[in-house]
Amino acid sequence: MDQDREQRGPRIASGAGGAEGQGAVRVRLRNPSREVSLPAPTTVGGVLEALGLPRASHLVIVNGELVPGEHPLGPGDEVEVRPVVSGGGR
Repeated sequence: MDQDREQRGPRIASGAGGAEGQGAVRVRLRNPSREVSLPAPTTVGGVLEALGLPRASHLVIVNGELVPGEHPLGPGDEVEVRPVVSGGGR
């Protein structure tokens, strides 16, 4: 991903016929919490790429189910992206 795109973040369509319409996937992100809509159809991997997030360090839940990166997404799907958190013991 180029540096300019990384600084701007994902391109998010809005308005009539944009990602906010019927052909959208709603994506909720944690840490920091925010919500975006991206055009459908796509895949989990496509969403992570659009957001500039590495697959190996994020869990993706679609409509309440943990899914792999190649999982297809369609209009109306609700996606939650959570960073993988690990901790150590003392």
